[in-house]
Order: sequence, then C-alpha cells, then structure tokens
Amino acid sequence: MGTPGDDMVVKAMSWALRELIPVDHRAVERFLRKHDDVLAARVKREVRNKLTTGLKNPRSKGKAARGQDSAYAHAGAAARS
Repeated sequence: MGTPGDDMVVKAMSWALRELIPVDHRAVERFLRKHDDVLAARVKREVRNKLTTGLKNPRSKGKAARGQDSAYAHAGAAARS
C-alpha cells in the first residue's frame, strides 16, 4: 500500500518523461526498459502511449468522430439545440 503522496510522484514522473520525449526520444525508451521493474504501471502506460501515438491517453476514432470525446462537445451540442 502506498502513501498519500505516491500518486503525485507517479503523476510527476509520467509528466517529466513525456516532456522529455521531444528532446531525447531514445533516452526515454532506454529509461523505461532499464526501470521497467520499478516504474508504476500508469507511468509506463502513459509514456508508452505518448511514444507510440503522440498522445498521453489516445481515444478511439469512433468516439471522437461522434463528438463524444469531451465535455466541450456536449456543451456545444446543447448550445446549438
């Protein structure tokens, strides 16, 4: 069981690695491989997604095409009604 601050550390690690991708893509990949056994699953998932898709949390095309990918889409639809 983690301590209450653990989630903030996980978020910070994920953010830092994702920000480093444009600077040194290969270094981030090496870091993930080297520390795979100790990194939180969330860090590995978000950083690998960013490495492969350019997005932290890629969404399905169908959902985005239907305009269901954000609260803004719902607000816009309500305003047009």
